[in-house]
Amino acid sequence: MNIAIGENIKKMRTVQGLTQEQLAQALEVSPQAVSRWEIGSTYPDIELLPVIAGFFDVSLDELMGTDLQKKEEEINKIYKELTKLKNQGKNEEQIQLLREKIKEYPNSALLLSELAGSLFSYYFQSGIDLSKEDFRKYAEESVELCKRAMKYNKGEDVWIDNLCRQLLVFNYANLDRYDEAMKIAESMPDICSCSDLLRPRATKDREEIIKQRQANIINFIDLLNDQMWYMDSREDYSVNQKLELKQMMERVMLEVLGENPCFYNERLFYIKIGITWELIKLKRYDEALDALEKAFEYAVSYEERADNGKYSVFWLDKIVVIRDFDSKFSEDTLYNNMLKQMTNMVSHDNYYETNERFKAVREKTVEKLEQLKAEK
Repeated sequence: MNIAIGENIKKMRTVQGLTQEQLAQALEVSPQAVSRWEIGSTYPDIELLPVIAGFFDVSLDELMGTDLQKKEEEINKIYKELTKLKNQGKNEEQIQLLREKIKEYPNSALLLSELAGSLFSYYFQSGIDLSKEDFRKYAEESVELCKRAMKYNKGEDVWIDNLCRQLLVFNYANLDRYDEAMKIAESMPDICSCSDLLRPRATKDREEIIKQRQANIINFIDLLNDQMWYMDSREDYSVNQKLELKQMMERVMLEVLGENPCFYNERLFYIKIGITWELIKLKRYDEALDALEKAFEYAVSYEERADNGKYSVFWLDKIVVIRDFDSKFSEDTLYNNMLKQMTNMVSHDNYYETNERFKAVREKTVEKLEQLKAEK
């Protein structure tokens, strides 16, 4: 019998917040017996093993520690499958896969946190329309999943705990539970005290220092982009102000990321589409066409980006962009999105309906989309 049985009993008891006395009472044994199991000096009687496994809702193999390696291998396989679905933008398939696998591994902090994140990304970040009831339902489900993930994680994986705390802040805010959101937010380190900034100061390895600082530059671009979008969508700015905000963000991204922004061409595409819309609202039609043509260039650069791409500027020369690690919110390509936006533009303002430059961009987009389909 594997000695890990005592360690597992202690771990499961602790996860459920039970004392040795409470577990002993539930199993009708003495607290001393539980104590001896947990320190490994004795094992439970063989007829008691199914009772203990049933109490903790685990298999006998899991209780005895004989299938932990197999479980870890299976979860790693699930995670690889999940990553593939993320890269393809198959959001509903991600959620379905995670729901099925959590039935098999209900105590997996990784799978629970991934489902919480997938629900948030799909229902609150992809632009899908939700009723008030569904909005609340999915926010509450994501909250409960985060709580379960943190319970089973027990602080062992910092990444999981931090992801769950972040999701709890977002979901509590969506549920108007701002006091709870603020309590978690204030418990986290400020931006100047986070591990990403501290790690370069805690190592002598010059190569690692440079890599981390370059990664931080990328993280700052992400943060800046997020702040810009929240401000643009939620603040009461004028059209001119929103235009200026988007133009600023495009300039910053190009200045920092250089002539080869890799997968950031996707974000530049959406920024440029936003600029196009602001210019249309201002009836600055020629400038809007300039922006639309540039958006098409960003779309091509993104869809045709190389695997293991590298930035052109020396201050990001240690960063390698692996195409297969790039998650998407949707299965649609940027060409699909471009065509939808152009259809909406014509509906909004018929100025472009017969415009030759506009028609040329649409034709090139259709051609690129057909080419992409043929390659697949």
